[in-house]
Amino acid sequence: MKYDATKVGSKIARGGDSIVYHYDTNQVIKFSILSKTFGKGLPRKLKRDYSICSEYFPDYMVKTRFTDDEIYNHIEIQEYIAGEELQIKHLENGKVKNAFLNILSIIAEMRKEGYASLDLIGNRGMRHPCFSNLIVKAESIYIVDAALMESKSVGFWGYVFFPLMEIGKLRQKYLIKRFLSRLQ
Repeated sequence: MKYDATKVGSKIARGGDSIVYHYDTNQVIKFSILSKTFGKGLPRKLKRDYSICSEYFPDYMVKTRFTDDEIYNHIEIQEYIAGEELQIKHLENGKVKNAFLNILSIIAEMRKEGYASLDLIGNRGMRHPCFSNLIVKAESIYIVDAALMESKSVGFWGYVFFPLMEIGKLRQKYLIKRFLSRLQ
């Protein structure tokens, strides 16, 4: 599937691996900025991660279509979710709190089955107390980036980026504890 360059709109965000733009009327398009560096390993990993997460989190995943072109080896197109990144204040809503706790229990189950943790914090969560890969809209949580927190499966560059991934894991663990401590 090819994307239509005439439907790419204004920039919405920049993640650790992608730049996100409005696309068409109510979608987003994510262009991977690292896939050229990582080669075919990163697109394979991201597609595999999405497949795994779709099995574990069917009620939370934003449906994603994948494509590529000569400039970017990996492009994702998703529905646009007009909401906010999950913050502590959102857990005051009982439905959001229960969804967040359910996501954490599913992650624990995944870990027991040998998978890496889902990246909840995203790029913005590294600097702010939020989970930027979880978007809250009304009383629902949506997973907008289905990446597992492991890098070695992409090959050589994955080992180079491994220390950064470990920092991300520590930050996520800290934020989860901080959020859970507010619930007690």
